[in-house]
Amino acid sequence: MNKKSKKMLVAVLLGFLLVTTIYNNWKLNETLGSNPGILNVGFDVDDTILFSRDVFLNIPKDKRNPTDYGWVNMQDEKLSLFIEPTVELIKYFKNNGHNIFLITARSGENGHYLAKFLSDGLGFCLLYTSDAADEGLGVD
Repeated sequence: MNKKSKKMLVAVLLGFLLVTTIYNNWKLNETLGSNPGILNVGFDVDDTILFSRDVFLNIPKDKRNPTDYGWVNMQDEKLSLFIEPTVELIKYFKNNGHNIFLITARSGENGHYLAKFLSDGLGFCLLYTSDAADEGLGVD
């Protein structure tokens, strides 16, 4: 096989690999229902979105062990502050069509207070979800 034939074979093989890769990615995206270019971005609530240290430092003694997250979730409006660079980043992702997920280890008791506080501060509606197996906050 001469040099020109080898180059042609390599070009054909690379072209074939490119076409099959594009096709496979297209079929995978179609199968998964994903949208190329749209990210799923998660942010933790405590000390990422909210500076909530003061809430946890002010837990009454009778609500400390175990931590009464029902009480904690009701105190953010009074004691937590939004961390502005994180809020700006969340708004950037949301405004550019990406999916935002807010993550917390807090239990769901009185979680609607936390969801409302976050909704008001972030400027968009949050869908609050809670069940026995999986508790958290997700963006609507």
